[in-house]
Amino acid sequence: MLDIIGTIFTSTAFALIVGTIAVYLPRDLATRWLVGAALWGAILVSLAAIGAFVPGATGRIPGPGLAFIAAILALFGAFGLSARFRNALLAIPMPVLVGLNIVRVGGVFFLLLLADQRLSSPFATSAGWGDIITGLVAIPLTFALTQNTRLVWPVDCGTCSALSI
Repeated sequence: MLDIIGTIFTSTAFALIVGTIAVYLPRDLATRWLVGAALWGAILVSLAAIGAFVPGATGRIPGPGLAFIAAILALFGAFGLSARFRNALLAIPMPVLVGLNIVRVGGVFFLLLLADQRLSSPFATSAGWGDIITGLVAIPLTFALTQNTRLVWPVDCGTCSALSI
């Protein structure tokens, strides 16, 4: 049951993030972004169906880790090679980018998998609690950014003592 709920949550979060970013892109870039994300999702489902993500299937490096690295390289490649794509992404409002992190409260699934003894403790606890805290902090931070308030750092770091938004 945990697998089904986790899959639904992760798929919904993926669709929310991809769709939200697409809203802020120019129409032709948004179409490419959505097609690319759908294709990427189909590739991942296909790889999972043939067993590419089974532990040990890709040697010592976990298959999902390789998929994550490939996605990051593709995004950095597009960002570095296309000034138009880069400028479109940089134009996305900060409250939107921060607000997308709210879905990270789903890090609770790491802790649930730990409780079910399906993830190891060092990874599950740090990733789970880190994601939960990030998601919870994103809620008031997003609200503050949309209210155009002045955010003050909790410690004085010289010239960066206050961040004006």
